[in-house]
Amino acid sequence: MNREFVRARAPRHIFGAVVLLGVAWSADAHAKNTSADADVREAKWLMEQKRYDDACPKIAQSHRREPTGEKIFELGRCHYEQGRIATAYYELREAVDIAQRDGRRDRVKPALAMLDDIEQKLPKLNVTVALKASSLPGFQIKRDGMVLRPQEWGTNIPVDPGVHTLIASAPGYEPALHTVELRADGSIGQISVTHLDPVAATPKTEASRTIKPARSEADRTKSAGAIQRTAGLILGGVGVGAIGAGAVLGLRASAVQADSDAHCKGSFCSPEGRDMRGSAETLGTTSTLMLIGGGVAAAGGLMLFLTAPSPAQEREAKGPAITQVGVGPAGGFIAGSW
Repeated sequence: MNREFVRARAPRHIFGAVVLLGVAWSADAHAKNTSADADVREAKWLMEQKRYDDACPKIAQSHRREPTGEKIFELGRCHYEQGRIATAYYELREAVDIAQRDGRRDRVKPALAMLDDIEQKLPKLNVTVALKASSLPGFQIKRDGMVLRPQEWGTNIPVDPGVHTLIASAPGYEPALHTVELRADGSIGQISVTHLDPVAATPKTEASRTIKPARSEADRTKSAGAIQRTAGLILGGVGVGAIGAGAVLGLRASAVQADSDAHCKGSFCSPEGRDMRGSAETLGTTSTLMLIGGGVAAAGGLMLFLTAPSPAQEREAKGPAITQVGVGPAGGFIAGSW
């Protein structure tokens, strides 16, 4: 196959593909139109049987898939017969605009006739909101589950006949519920939202309070003895730690003193030797104080631990044990009554 032959056939192949795509698209569109037309035909038959609750949803679904002037007209007519005259009011007004644009006088005349009848019966709802309520952060109003925009407040809004529920709410406030029933007589319902009440704090009930059971004498006795034993262990631990530190400092003082002998002859020392002996003396004094203080603390802790009353002893005692541990001018002391 030469290049000229390929070039000659290529446009034909492209043209054929385009034709096939066009046919497929046309077939799909035709199928959708056929389905939509079938829904409308079925809905019209249901309307003839006065089964408006079944007919209206079919037309609405078909109109959402493919909006047309015929469908919005039939939808408005269906809702008109169903009694939802406010819904029909908006749909028929749109149907009139489309029909006038398309020159469909056969739809304009019946649509205007239904609109004239609706306007005489159409109930309206007027919702007024006080500034005290509308200024609350997050304030909003819902009518039948749909948010009512601020620009609709204070205006006569066409609504379908029946019971309508209005809820005004704001974070931190109790919702205000209002209901009104309107009939197809052209009346105007009034709802006024003046204020919202803050959410009340939940009071504590007896069941929600934590009740601490009274401690028995045995519990108090056990706690007193346990506290004294714990104090004894802590004080004894501090004393043992001080004794250990004093011993280490004493060994260090002895080592420094021994090292200073190389720089001293008798009581005569070089400057370096004098510094070393001064350090040894300071370490020795600190070691002595820590050994004494640690011994007193360890002895006091041991006494506290050993003299801590048992539960049985404290139950028999006339008064609580009083123990004092401290340090006086002459050293540590322990005083108390058991």
